[in-house]
Amino acid sequence: MSKKVNITARDLLAQFQENNLRINDIADLCEKENRQRTEAEEQEYRSLTQKNSVLSMRMQTIAFEQTAGRTRATNIADAERIIRDNINTNRPTSIIFSRSSDPDGAQGAKLMMIADATTGGIIPITIEDFVKPIQEKTIYDKLPGLQLRTGLVGDFLWPTYETVEATLAGEGVKIGDTEIPLSKVSVKPERIALAVPATRESLTQTDGALEFLIKTLLPMAVTRLVNKILIKPTKVNATTLLKGPFVDLNVASGDNATPKIGLEPAFADYNAMKGALLNRGVEEDNLCWVMTASQKCIAECTPKDSGSGIMVCENNTICGLPVFTCSEMSGFVGLGDWRYQPAGFFGEMSFTIDPYTLARKGSIDFVVNADFATVTTSSQAFYLGKVAAKA
Repeated sequence: MSKKVNITARDLLAQFQENNLRINDIADLCEKENRQRTEAEEQEYRSLTQKNSVLSMRMQTIAFEQTAGRTRATNIADAERIIRDNINTNRPTSIIFSRSSDPDGAQGAKLMMIADATTGGIIPITIEDFVKPIQEKTIYDKLPGLQLRTGLVGDFLWPTYETVEATLAGEGVKIGDTEIPLSKVSVKPERIALAVPATRESLTQTDGALEFLIKTLLPMAVTRLVNKILIKPTKVNATTLLKGPFVDLNVASGDNATPKIGLEPAFADYNAMKGALLNRGVEEDNLCWVMTASQKCIAECTPKDSGSGIMVCENNTICGLPVFTCSEMSGFVGLGDWRYQPAGFFGEMSFTIDPYTLARKGSIDFVVNADFATVTTSSQAFYLGKVAAKA
């Protein structure tokens, strides 16, 4: 009879981190060689992410068993103590965000697990307001009903359909079946990674250090990267599939060149863009402008017509549509229905507090790794205008 081997939380976390290192190695190689994953690498990637999903569930189970009967406040206090102790002794702290399997946890809640480098324990904390700060300043929060999805699993796949037309026939005339042409749009999740430096004092001397990380630093960093991927008219990284709806519309010359709308677009310029989309059958209710804050300022002081005193942009709307500002849209004005640009995070999001890489500068590196996916399901739902250059 074989002896049962007790696997500790630290063993599980070590396996989880080892899998993440291999995933990062694959991503780094693809970036270095300026290519996408090979078939073999894709199979290995899927296997590693599936294993991590199982490891995450096991870590959650151990975490709740170890902290049964403890209060959330006690867990938070212990978590902050661990973070500070690890910083002072130059040890990393690993934080993993994943779907909570806690039967008492609220739907959509996140389980934050912090590894204790001293005892090998894991402290679970349910964070119900983690997702909201990430969404608050992305394009998906501008319009009601849109979401930046998290904790996705499996393939990112949408069935789409083209226009179906009815047949007008006389009485008694037999008509054939109308076929609905269905197609599928899919995309593979890709790794996104970012590092944010901060001073040691911001974590060791600040009350509520954990709240600072979760509600301020991490959401701010992720929000900037998500907006950059989705809104920038050029790809953020040429080696990945990740790109927003305006990339393919950004054409320098030729018959399909991006139309110019003037240095200081008039009301007629904006209305023409809106009319172009409405003429394609795009619904007005879900359209949103995207431009820089400085471009919006120009619209706010550009008269809609002579004599009325009304400006092109009034009450954060142009032509009755809301305006979202982002620095990544410099030189362009975009318009679109963001229901046709779904986006989301897959599986777990890992967050490492690294106290030694930037130790000489007296700073701490906060490194985020996550799998993100987005795709344009219909390019007809977006329009890009190029602002004329200054003379």
